[in-house]
Amino acid sequence: MDEIDALAEAIGVPDRTTSKVLLVEDDPNTLGKLAKLLGQADIAYLVAASPQKALEALSADMDIGLMIIDLRVSGEGAGLELIRQVRDSEHALIPVIMVSGDAGVGDAIEAMRLHVVDFFLKPFDLPQLLQVLRGELGT
Repeated sequence: MDEIDALAEAIGVPDRTTSKVLLVEDDPNTLGKLAKLLGQADIAYLVAASPQKALEALSADMDIGLMIIDLRVSGEGAGLELIRQVRDSEHALIPVIMVSGDAGVGDAIEAMRLHVVDFFLKPFDLPQLLQVLRGELGT
């Protein structure tokens, strides 16, 4: 764990105890539920409705410490491609939680291969998601 902390410090990973969550979601219903959950838990968040907007947000805001990504945001497989791009960037260590309304076993396997923290199928258990979020953010 010390090696991971040293690596995170060396590449400038933000302190997750004060970090924001980046919601990468284009479904208004899911986005509303996630925003309400984070707001009630006093967890700061940003919203990106597309992978491109998510990459722009990551570049602009170094306080982003966790991402929740919809597997199908902006189209088939776009969420997995976004995670690949993040993993190949200076934000490679950022924790990612994936959500999906229609994931197959192959999608879940690929997400785990890309080191997502957890994978939630919609409709997801909000208290369980909050528990995972708090654990990752250190709150």
